[in-house]
Amino acid sequence: MHAQICLCLQKRCFLILKLQKQEINLKNFNKEELYNEFLDFLKQKYNIKGKELEKLPASKEITIPVSICNETLGPLESIVKYLKENLNLSFEDMAKYLYRTKSLMLLTYKNSNKKFKNKLDIKSNYSIPISIFSNFKLSVLESIVKYLKETENLSYHNIAVLLKRDDRTIWTIYSRCLKKNA
Repeated sequence: MHAQICLCLQKRCFLILKLQKQEINLKNFNKEELYNEFLDFLKQKYNIKGKELEKLPASKEITIPVSICNETLGPLESIVKYLKENLNLSFEDMAKYLYRTKSLMLLTYKNSNKKFKNKLDIKSNYSIPISIFSNFKLSVLESIVKYLKETENLSYHNIAVLLKRDDRTIWTIYSRCLKKNA
């Protein structure tokens, strides 16, 4: 239930960001009123009592452990399989977070189960925030490599080991990212 509430909080944040992008004036709203309204919404939707809300963990962005990458599945297949089997996300929610279509999420999950029936390894020192996939110019693998290179300051070799790819492949992918972002 905590995961559902965190997802609900994220959906609300996305809505606020969407409103800001549309340049709707949010200054007229009282922050305290909005917060209380949101708490009431959570209480009704999840049948939570007031004191239970205080015990809930703070909402965090969904992160994906790098260890889910393997030689059998592509990066998107690994991510979708992880989100479905480990976080119990709906295909609709996955589509929103990964900025893809619901039908693609369903097809990708189906394909990942055909290729790899086992559970994914989720023990990892590195995690990737799901928000990195919002850049439509970059593929899933390019987004992961760019994040690990620029944010985690990992070498090409270390990224290659984590993603179970060749060092030269990682170098090529990162070079492609730089060209796309230039």
